[in-house]
Order: sequence, then structure tokens, then C-alpha cells
Amino acid sequence: FDAIRRREYNCIDYGEDPNAFRAVITDLRQPNEYERCRAEGFVIIRVNCPDYLRLLRSIDAGDSFSAADFEHETERYVGTFAVDYEVHNTGSIDALYAQSDVIMRDLEWRGNA
Repeated sequence: FDAIRRREYNCIDYGEDPNAFRAVITDLRQPNEYERCRAEGFVIIRVNCPDYLRLLRSIDAGDSFSAADFEHETERYVGTFAVDYEVHNTGSIDALYAQSDVIMRDLEWRGNA
């Protein structure tokens, strides 16, 4: 969060609109991380994907990943958090982009983008 704040201050220092900068945190797995993001006003989006597909994609990408990794401590809380949006990453990249576009339009409409 310190790096995010520094970037916002840099925008001000260089005459840029700090509201034009939007940080994206791509990995939120622990309750303390979730609570901090909520407290900081972040929009929280959960990306869902069945474990079998996650494993297949990991193997296809050459990652060292196994089904046992789904039981790791960092995986236990992800499904318990209240989120603002849910994305279902079960299809093509175009389908994923389409879901992201819908969320961005909604955020723009609400004045949060």
C-alpha cells in the first residue's frame, strides 16, 4: 500500500490527476489482506475457476503445481470473502475480457472507474 500511495503522490508532484491512477492488486488470499483492501476502498473482484481447469492450465503453462496446492493455507479463505463482482474464468480469453468490460462499464456508471 505504501507503493500505491507513493504513486498517487507522484501524480500530484507531476501535475497529474491522482484519481486517474488505479492500482490493481492481483492476489488477495488472506483475511488481513482482504480487510486492508476493504478499508482502503478497493473494489474486490473474485475470479472463479474450477480446480481441475486451474490444474490443467498450470500444467499446460509448465508450472510446478499439483492438486495438493489447492489445500495450501493461502487457498482456504478465497471463497469466503464478500466481493463486489465475480468473474468466471472457464472459457476463452475473449469471454474473460467481456466479463471485465461489463464490470468496467458498471464501475464507470457508478463513478468508481
